[in-house]
Amino acid sequence: MKTKINEKIFIELYKAGKNDYEIAELFKVGERTIQRYAQRLRAKGKIKPRETLQTTSKLGLKDINTLDIAKRIKEVKTDWIIPVGTSKKLIKNPFKIYLYTADQHVPVYNIPANRAIHKLMEDIKFDGFRIVGDYMDMSPISHWNEHKRRTLETQRLKEDYAIGNVLLDEYDKRLPKNCDKAYFWGNHEDWYNQLIEKLPVLEGMLSPTIELYFEKRGYKVYETLNHIERIGRLSVTHGIYANVHAVKKHIDVF
Repeated sequence: MKTKINEKIFIELYKAGKNDYEIAELFKVGERTIQRYAQRLRAKGKIKPRETLQTTSKLGLKDINTLDIAKRIKEVKTDWIIPVGTSKKLIKNPFKIYLYTADQHVPVYNIPANRAIHKLMEDIKFDGFRIVGDYMDMSPISHWNEHKRRTLETQRLKEDYAIGNVLLDEYDKRLPKNCDKAYFWGNHEDWYNQLIEKLPVLEGMLSPTIELYFEKRGYKVYETLNHIERIGRLSVTHGIYANVHAVKKHIDVF
């Protein structure tokens, strides 16, 4: 793995309580690089999981960091308590305002991008909210990793769902109570359907729809891959075509 990261300095920063975003900024690399690097060191026993470290992040803005997640997982192991949305009234507007997000790829979501979404939700009261696929990365059950045991070392889908629930809580508590919310399954969530094709005995277990408590949260869920939702003249889908001319292909076909 080619990287600019100094292992000794990384370990010191990690043990001091610096989160992935802070460490990435110091080394001038991406957060995903830091997350993968930390995972390799944990597998070698050189560092411990963050929840075992008695430290706190010094980042000025409140982030959903690993320590927060570990605490929440212990508090609500099986019956997740869904936060209540804001009760502020929507400003009367002739147009409906919707917020669309996609491709968070939990658990390796982008902290600065999600912080921006949180601030946007605090500034604007949206009539609708859509998560348009690949919210979960689902790498522990990816067919691409089927025979890569070292790649999947320390990864657990149940833990990924716990992180996904924490992030959804942060969205839901900032949205109006009567917000029109929906969740699209993307090609990554569809790996669950592929798993069920191989192991039908698992049907109804570990589904994103169930594990992320979308019924309790008040979301409509579109589990069919490439579902197209139409709101007025707007057509929304996760993405049907993937090639170098994907945008033009979608426009031509639609």
